[in-house]
Amino acid sequence: MYYYISEAPRSRDDQRALEHVRGLLTSLGIAGEFVSTSPARTVEELAEIGAAKKYSTIVALGSDDLINRVAALLAGTSYVFGAIPLQHPRALELVSGITSLEEAAEALKYRRVRPTAITRIEPNKFLLTEARIQLARATPLRLTVDDCLVTGDCTDIRFAGNGRIVVNNRYATGGRVTQFFNWFRGAEPQSDRFTSHFSVQRAVIELDGTYPAYVGREVFAKTPLALTVLPGVLKMITRRDRLAASQTAH
Repeated sequence: MYYYISEAPRSRDDQRALEHVRGLLTSLGIAGEFVSTSPARTVEELAEIGAAKKYSTIVALGSDDLINRVAALLAGTSYVFGAIPLQHPRALELVSGITSLEEAAEALKYRRVRPTAITRIEPNKFLLTEARIQLARATPLRLTVDDCLVTGDCTDIRFAGNGRIVVNNRYATGGRVTQFFNWFRGAEPQSDRFTSHFSVQRAVIELDGTYPAYVGREVFAKTPLALTVLPGVLKMITRRDRLAASQTAH
């Protein structure tokens, strides 16, 4: 049985999403105890209660903030972590490939556990899900990837707890960041030459000014950002690998 930590819904959409997911879990036969945060019960207290009740798997069911907080609590422990992002179903896409509530629920059913990284953002914030920086115009970027400096203009930056960073310039005409990165790492050409993909252990994101990085609906941090990936510290339930068409034909 799973121990589900959720939040009081903030809107009708949140309430509908929560009811939908509980219906999915019931239809998949995934039993568990549901608890919810309140002024009297914090996330930390609920997680401690779940541990005291000998649950081995704790699932965060709610906002990106809730998911990141529970993940940070369980990192480095023997507990297995699961997550269903209600507000932004694609919040775990860069981490586990999950892009919908249905996929997140099915992952809990099949319970494939993998050691998963989370990222520490200085001075003391922790990220599992995806953070975004969105800019109204192309802005100069200095991205220090481990020991390499990449410069260029960008309009969108996505980064996740496993060290994946995606940089895009939707107004680009030259694709300097992608061209340099492909040359430096020997990467295959991207179908979109104005998007660059990085996998890092350490990174510093600097822009021409101070800009907010959003996790879900909330401002999580502001640039400049110093990221350090903590590999394999979280035992996380992830999506099963999908078979290619050639494999399913046999």
